[in-house]
Amino acid sequence: HGYFIVAEAHTARRGRWGNHWDSFPGYLYASIWWKDLPFSEITWIPHWVSVCVLNALVEMGADSARLNLKWPNDIWVDRSLKACGIICEKKSEGVVIGIGVNLKHAPATLGASVIPSSREIEPLKLLEKILEQLSQPCTLDNLKKTYEQHSLFKAGDVISWKDEKTQETHQGRVRGLGDFGELLVGLNDGTVIALYSETVNRVRIERLV
Repeated sequence: HGYFIVAEAHTARRGRWGNHWDSFPGYLYASIWWKDLPFSEITWIPHWVSVCVLNALVEMGADSARLNLKWPNDIWVDRSLKACGIICEKKSEGVVIGIGVNLKHAPATLGASVIPSSREIEPLKLLEKILEQLSQPCTLDNLKKTYEQHSLFKAGDVISWKDEKTQETHQGRVRGLGDFGELLVGLNDGTVIALYSETVNRVRIERLV
């Protein structure tokens, strides 16, 4: 518990659904082994980690107003560019938390951004803050409140997603988070469905409220 590995670069980097990303110097690349989980529902863990990383970035000088939490497990800037990727994998009694944060380099041509900050953020100092945040008590009410405050997907936004089972793309209007951290979406026929990170991919905003 609490052990971590950091790297200067990744050569076999992997995200959700086997997605890859570019590796540049000046990032924080870390994998953390964590057993002291605040929630028994594993579906809330990526949201919890995302909020912990966001809080740590703000403590280090990042501009809170410009940071967005993209369901289920990324941090974006100005609702348009990805600045941090997070992946959580259940392992026996805990999770392995993988984090990649753009601190110095992120070509906008790749749809990426650096974390906006009033001062330079050192990778290892940021990792210390993340570990501190993970160690803090957390209630589900506080987690949901913070997540919704910074959520990239606001109620009313039209989003699209790919169903990994059928490979079909669908659209709907965001309703908010469900009881297990799932994303609730309203369809044109009035029904409300739940999206789970294990079954959907390429969740994108089509139209903002």
